[in-house]
Amino acid sequence: MILVADSGSTKTQWIVIDGASTDSSLLTSGLNPATMPAELITASITRELLPCISGKPIEKIFFYGAGCRGSAAMTMHDILVATTGCTEVDVQTDMTGAARALCGRTPGIVCILGTGSNSCFYDGSEIVANIPPLGFILGDEGSGAVLGRRLLGDIFKGLLPDDVTAAFHSAYPDLTLDSVITRVYRTPEPNKYMASFVPFIAGNIDNPAIERIVTDGFESFFHRNILSYPQARNTPCHFTGSLSAIFRPQLEKVASDCGCTIGRISATPIEGLIEYHLVTA
Repeated sequence: MILVADSGSTKTQWIVIDGASTDSSLLTSGLNPATMPAELITASITRELLPCISGKPIEKIFFYGAGCRGSAAMTMHDILVATTGCTEVDVQTDMTGAARALCGRTPGIVCILGTGSNSCFYDGSEIVANIPPLGFILGDEGSGAVLGRRLLGDIFKGLLPDDVTAAFHSAYPDLTLDSVITRVYRTPEPNKYMASFVPFIAGNIDNPAIERIVTDGFESFFHRNILSYPQARNTPCHFTGSLSAIFRPQLEKVASDCGCTIGRISATPIEGLIEYHLVTA
């Protein structure tokens, strides 16, 4: 039995590969070794995962997760070995997971558009170039956090049409400037808070002013990230993450305007990871 995991800070999806097929899919809490104490990760695996796979020997584990680089990746590796008893454990970043899921074993530019954003050039075997995403303050162009930040800024600066502003205040009647300032600047995880406004953006995407927020964000992502790769205009650009699926028409238009070719778009990488690992299962 092989376990394949796609993990973020909110949830982890585990796929059980048994022979030449997938046996089951499990959801547990998010596991991020860069932000979570090792004891909490250990408790989560022991409580949520192990009871669901008891009695089955685990031959290999492939774990792809946010924060899984350097010493944090080693921490995650050691926890998985200790909790599962499996000694063949491969821990990689979520970016590597996206590359393997979207490209398999062929070269391509790989992008993640979710709460944050990221990109890389993958040569079919490994990531050979990565423009640093820099987070929602310095970067993360085109991400949910940055689109939400733009929406909130435009609302409270009075830059959006009256109908959009009215719709926003109708959707969030208790939201005030003071409450937004407090939530963004004085509480944890402001990126997730700002990304929580993506459903409003999606629900009003037919309004030109709202669509402009999305296309501006994607244009910035292409110009500040994708076009920095020399291969950008002669290699397919693949996307995963919720925003790439929700705003696919806007993404495809911006890509065309930038002279880039869209390859595969998938809301999550898990299906592609199943395909990738079934080949070697």
